[in-house]
Amino acid sequence: MTKILIIEDDPQIIATMTATLQKWQYQVATVQDWQHVVQRVDETVALVLCDITLPSFDGFYWIQTIRQTSAVPIIVISAAAIDDNVMHAVAAGAGLATICLLCSAVMVLLFGSLSLYVGRSRIQRLWNPAAIQVVTPLKQRAQVHQTVVQLADQQGVAVRRVADYSITVPQYGKITGAKFSTQLGGAASNTATLILISRQTYQRLTHHPVQLAANQALVYSPGQAVPSKLKVGEATYHLHRLAHFKWGIDPTHSIFPPIYLVVNQLPQLRVQAFDYQRTLPTTKKLAFEQSVTAALPMADNSYLSMRQTIKTFLNGLTGGTIFVGFLISLAMLVTTAIVIYFKQLTEGLVDRHRFVTMQAVGLTPLETAAAIRTQVLAVFLLPVGGALLNLAVAFPGIRKILKLFSMYDGWLELKIAVLVAVLLLVIYLSVYAVTTRLYQRVVASGQPTDGDVVR
Repeated sequence: MTKILIIEDDPQIIATMTATLQKWQYQVATVQDWQHVVQRVDETVALVLCDITLPSFDGFYWIQTIRQTSAVPIIVISAAAIDDNVMHAVAAGAGLATICLLCSAVMVLLFGSLSLYVGRSRIQRLWNPAAIQVVTPLKQRAQVHQTVVQLADQQGVAVRRVADYSITVPQYGKITGAKFSTQLGGAASNTATLILISRQTYQRLTHHPVQLAANQALVYSPGQAVPSKLKVGEATYHLHRLAHFKWGIDPTHSIFPPIYLVVNQLPQLRVQAFDYQRTLPTTKKLAFEQSVTAALPMADNSYLSMRQTIKTFLNGLTGGTIFVGFLISLAMLVTTAIVIYFKQLTEGLVDRHRFVTMQAVGLTPLETAAAIRTQVLAVFLLPVGGALLNLAVAFPGIRKILKLFSMYDGWLELKIAVLVAVLLLVIYLSVYAVTTRLYQRVVASGQPTDGDVVR
């Protein structure tokens, strides 16, 4: 039968513990002579349960004395300062929760801001592969070309037409299963813009010969996934995906990403794309594009897009977003550092007695410092894990927003997520290294000094 020694002076506690242990088939021994406690610890004792507040000498003394002659396991049982310990635990939990929330907010905010800023170039390429794009009915084709050339001559801009092709009128709708449906529940249910171009037009633009059967089509969809078979109206197409199509523009600049189908069908609208020299000053580019906007007659189903105008708009929008995001993130990082600093300081003051306890049971100062460092690091990294988990939970929502504006790139978002995580971890570990030294100084000292608090 396993023997357990109880070093306790309260008869009621002794009786309760003895009854409980004996019920589980343990042999119980107790201390009656407080001058000969060590003599009760012989080779038959498998475990010692020791109180701290005892007659003659306290539990720390007896633990140290027992350790000089025996390696028997010792469990400290004490209700001393239980209120302080409970408050300390609650305060530690509250501090970790605050740090976790701040770290999560910083990570998600930085990831979202950087994704929007980096994604602006993707949406700019989608909207404007050329400097100026004009989408009009076919009958206005000659008038558009003449107007752009005349304005360029008047303002000294060298302009050339780089593309001239036909598309269908953009249709807003939603892909449900293998069918593209329009006006399902109104605009609120739309998720895509469907545009068709002919096989001949695609070949002329890309210089890539394509053979398509009547029920086949090429599909370019930069903003969302499409099934391998899609029904549009009365026709059902077997789709072959295109990885890239420079002229797969979004003429309406809507929040519904475009889906281009290359089919054997005659389109209805005419797209003309013009480029001018990129070395022009930004002010002259904007002035020229504004004059084109004012001079071109835009009828129904007509769309006009200017690269420099769009670039200026997106830079202002995303630049302001990332500035505010970095500013708020910086404020949160500073707040996090302050919270961590005072958390380490206050916990160091409370944990000094634990340092004494660990030395009392026989640990050297180096072993004690290593144990404290390991414990602090394990708890300290919990907010980082929480922040990564929060980012993982928030990622689908951010991805949906980016896809809505055709700004999503899976590999690029993964790189940004890794960059943000590494950046936060480096900053966090730097704060940890600084504040842990303060914590160890406070714990190891008999009394904290003013210098400990200021440093």
